[in-house]
Amino acid sequence: MIDHAAFMNIYLSNVSFGLSVESDVVLQTAACTFDGHIMENLSPTLTGASLTCSSVSAMDFISFGELIHRRGVTIAAFTPAVGRALGEAFESGTASYLMYQSLRLFISGGEELKGVVIRTLRRFLTHCKFANMYGPAECAILSSFQWAHLCCDQPEFNDAIPIGYPCKNYSFYVVDSHLSLVSPGEVGELLIGGAGLFRGYWNRH
Repeated sequence: MIDHAAFMNIYLSNVSFGLSVESDVVLQTAACTFDGHIMENLSPTLTGASLTCSSVSAMDFISFGELIHRRGVTIAAFTPAVGRALGEAFESGTASYLMYQSLRLFISGGEELKGVVIRTLRRFLTHCKFANMYGPAECAILSSFQWAHLCCDQPEFNDAIPIGYPCKNYSFYVVDSHLSLVSPGEVGELLIGGAGLFRGYWNRH
């Protein structure tokens, strides 16, 4: 179970990151069966931003671009797979990047984000910022944040953009099979704790 305080914690983290302001138009793309739709639908209510709901497939880049242009959408979230396909559509000319110029923030999450995806999109959306977000549903959707455009040109991040730093009131621990902390640079398992964690995990196997 996620309680009300956990949701409020993550929404206030969004505000502290400056992800949404009153003048923004947020695009709702996630299906209601996906936890991400909660962020898209409720986050704008904290800042007074507008919400535009879409029934257009995210892979229909022509219709999607027309909607973004017509409604003046400034914030949209896509999976890395959709972002990669969108960049390829811009490169091939099958979708017009001009229809996407109102975007000021492109949010990515749900799977590993490659640096090449962001580099491709930045060539066409030059004024847009890109955020990489990570968080299992069991952690109230969002638990870490990274500005992807600030690190996508660094060689060490060619393969993958980092998931970033813990959000407010979260803690990250990388541990070995004995639950001992590993040294920096070593491989381990990520444990997440803090205000957004589902209730009911303690002493359950």
